[in-house]
Amino acid sequence: MKTILLNIFTLFALSSTVLGQTLTYTTSVNSSPGQNYSVNITIILTEIIPVQNNCTWGYNYNIAYDYDIQIVHNGNGNNFINLNTLQGYLTCGLNQGIYFNLPNNGGSGSSITQGNPWNSNSDCAISTVESLLCNTIIFQVQGPGIPNQFISLEPNSILPVEWLSFDVKNKNNTAKINWSTASEKNNDYFTVEKSIDGKQWVSLAKIDGAGNTNSTSSYTWVDNNPSIGTSYYRIKQTDFDGQTDYSSIESFILEGSEIKLYPNPATNVINIKSSNKINDDSVLILNSFGQDVSNKLNRISTNQIDVSSLPAGFYSIIINGNSTKFQKL
Repeated sequence: MKTILLNIFTLFALSSTVLGQTLTYTTSVNSSPGQNYSVNITIILTEIIPVQNNCTWGYNYNIAYDYDIQIVHNGNGNNFINLNTLQGYLTCGLNQGIYFNLPNNGGSGSSITQGNPWNSNSDCAISTVESLLCNTIIFQVQGPGIPNQFISLEPNSILPVEWLSFDVKNKNNTAKINWSTASEKNNDYFTVEKSIDGKQWVSLAKIDGAGNTNSTSSYTWVDNNPSIGTSYYRIKQTDFDGQTDYSSIESFILEGSEIKLYPNPATNVINIKSSNKINDDSVLILNSFGQDVSNKLNRISTNQIDVSSLPAGFYSIIINGNSTKFQKL
């Protein structure tokens, strides 16, 4: 899972850089000369924690984060500084913001926000800090020699790919995957990835990128054997130096096909009628013991099978994961 890294190295000049799969933010505020210290803070947003298990109608959530706070002493001054105020205010897209406290005396650890903002979507199983756009934090800091102030941090970096669009559409019971970019920088290739549960991903295809361009680039790839039910797709982008980035996640629903066999019972030839496309390698025939007998049969055509060589009995035919039975006389 990609994380968003917020790194505050001594709170006042603002800059940001991209390091692999993290977004790094830096700014600085130094105490007055009499105190002689600076504050270094690192916040890593790691994952979305849904409050409800079922999110058909939306869900509340919190965010897990790691933190590392260092109070650095610069020469003479008080070596035991405690800040009076140190807290953050995180917003995710247009959702309600979340306050979270940080230890005023420094230290590192992990925590979870407690704000429980509401998201009206049903994506709790696959939501991430990126997909919910959790990319704006306002820090409030005040301490000896540091007047009370608010510092807003937002992403301000050159992305390897500026995603323009991404969708997955059903075309004749195949998943047609389209995506486009507004610009690409050092982009080597894309990988089409698929998941059944939104957590475990497999790679399906590798598509060459445009390298460096400020023009719109469009791409298409077709999954000819999509899974029955709901599945998920995303695009992984890889730079020439091996760094990666991801698109959003799109769901795809394929209804189970209706299979009809005739004649049934059959003596010589059985005909197959299916609402989905039938591929030669997608048909499996099992006997009553669950043994595969497909290789003993002659495929007359895509929709016709010679079953004359089969012993009399009951058989199951499985096409694209859907099963029905027939009798051989």
